[in-house]
Amino acid sequence: MRKPYDLKFMTAVFCSMVFFSAGIGGFLAGMDFLVERVQEEGAKRLQSDLARACVRCYAVEGRYPFCVSYLQEHYKVSFSEDLYVVFYDSFASNVMPEIQVGLH
Repeated sequence: MRKPYDLKFMTAVFCSMVFFSAGIGGFLAGMDFLVERVQEEGAKRLQSDLARACVRCYAVEGRYPFCVSYLQEHYKVSFSEDLYVVFYDSFASNVMPEIQVGLH
C-alpha cells in the first residue's frame, strides 16, 4: 500500500515552486532593465558619433552635412533605423546642426 504524501513534503514542494518562480521573475525583470539600459547608452553613443562626424565633415569640407544619410554614406556612421530615431535639424551649412537620438 502506497503512503500518501504528508503535509510537510507538500508544503516544501509548494514553497520551492514559489521561490523558483520568484527567482525566474526577478531574473527576467533584471534582464529587461539591462536591455533598456544598453539601448539608452547606445542612443547616447550614437548622438555623440553623429556630432563627431558632423565636426569631421566641417573640418574636411568646410560645411556641415545637410542630412544624416550623407554622414552614413561618406563618414561611415551606421545605426539601426528600426531601433533608433534620429532628429537632425540642419539650419545652415556653417551652423552645427541640432542632433537628438531617441529609441523607437
